Amino acid sequence: LDPAIINNKSIIQYNDFISPERLRGFSLEASVFGYQIVCSILLLAVLLNWSTFFLVTVTIVIAILTTSKGAALSFLICICFYFSLKGKLMFRVLLSLCSIVISYIIFKYYFLDALASDIDTYSSVATRGTMFIVGLKIFLFNPLGVGFFGYLPSIYDVTSGVIDFIKSHFPFLNFDEVYTYTIPGEYKTVGTKSLILDLLIIYGVFFLIQFIYFIKKILKEFDAQSERNSYFLLLFIIFSNMFFISHLGSYFTPFCIAFLIILSKNRAENDIN
Repeated sequence: LDPAIINNKSIIQYNDFISPERLRGFSLEASVFGYQIVCSILLLAVLLNWSTFFLVTVTIVIAILTTSKGAALSFLICICFYFSLKGKLMFRVLLSLCSIVISYIIFKYYFLDALASDIDTYSSVATRGTMFIVGLKIFLFNPLGVGFFGYLPSIYDVTSGVIDFIKSHFPFLNFDEVYTYTIPGEYKTVGTKSLILDLLIIYGVFFLIQFIYFIKKILKEFDAQSERNSYFLLLFIIFSNMFFISHLGSYFTPFCIAFLIILSKNRAENDIN
């Protein structure tokens, strides 16, 4: 199959792909593709009740093969976070240390060169880092939210100052893309690159309170049902939508969450019966 069919603008792709050496499948970009692949693996793990060791091994290998740094690192963070919370203190400490060491090795030998190349050649590190801080700043100064129609104007107003601050500390980053986010009227790619931050900007604490309540409630249900794989999937969705997935891939997010909710309710009903 000719790669140009997928990488170039065509009847099955709306936009050209600037990084043809990376995999994006039929999604918009590599990060969304990696997110969808890892979520699909975790969905299989939930349905087939895979062991933790098998799940972690398969997911990390395939996440690396997708060339999505965000997907692989978010899954590693998810695993570290889970093991730091569960079990006895010594068990948690040992597993947390092992997870950190393994994550460091994988990052150093598989992602460090790619990250350095990204900084030198592309602008995603500068763009994502800048817009993450922009999102936090807008939320902190507007805790009740700016509303849907205040979303773009607030980004136009705040982004320039954040760029200047980051550039003073990291002048080697490429800010070419994120500079376009300061132009009034620009909208095609403008955003925080984080679905959760986008919702915080628009809805403020009204979203945050409901979000925290929902996450705590469903994680407690997974604990009660001893559903570790479901726990992994929900944590991965949260970390991914916090750090690198925006509205571009959000259609897969509600599908996974709905799947987990329905599955949890069915299990609870079966336990009662």
